[in-house]
Amino acid sequence: MPTAELVAEPRDQLLSQGAISDLLQTYGISTDVWGHGTARSFADLLNHHKRDQLFFRPEESRLVLDVNVAMVLVYYQSRGRTFELYEDRQEFPDGSILHRDTFDGIGETMGRREIPIETARRCLAEELNFRDPSLYQLSEIFKIETRPVVPSEKWPNLFAAYHRHIFECFISPPLYRRRGYAEIKDGRTIHFRWKRPNQMLLSI
Repeated sequence: MPTAELVAEPRDQLLSQGAISDLLQTYGISTDVWGHGTARSFADLLNHHKRDQLFFRPEESRLVLDVNVAMVLVYYQSRGRTFELYEDRQEFPDGSILHRDTFDGIGETMGRREIPIETARRCLAEELNFRDPSLYQLSEIFKIETRPVVPSEKWPNLFAAYHRHIFECFISPPLYRRRGYAEIKDGRTIHFRWKRPNQMLLSI
């Protein structure tokens, strides 16, 4: 059983590789499948923790990752209709496919020294190649939402709580791609497509 002392560390403390390994061992977390299929590697965990606002929260029976993200709900309006962008799937080099049905919009984990709106702009540039702010309208944060703790998709046997800073973005016609967008990142190809908000997914 984990000791109470583990909980006393500052939430945003940057832990060493050894300290993280000790946490995993304390909680009996197997990393055998990490780095295979859709699972990320231990090195990925270290890099994300060092670079991003991804923090460890030891609880009595589980180890939780608190992940601070900027989520951007991207919209396009045409002929009185509104379309919303969503992540359709992630394709991995070995052919594995990941569908993330619980996430709408596009998102990026906030960097350790970033404020949310900086992450939102970076998210638009990196994921959709929207690099000209004059072609879109990005709101201020309109909601901060903490999702319930769930099993981590990236690191099996860990748990994750996503703290989402949510923005809205309306794009102009030059940015619109009828068949959606694809981002290549860390060997994965991430596909984004359009749907009607709050309706069944459509191919438009």
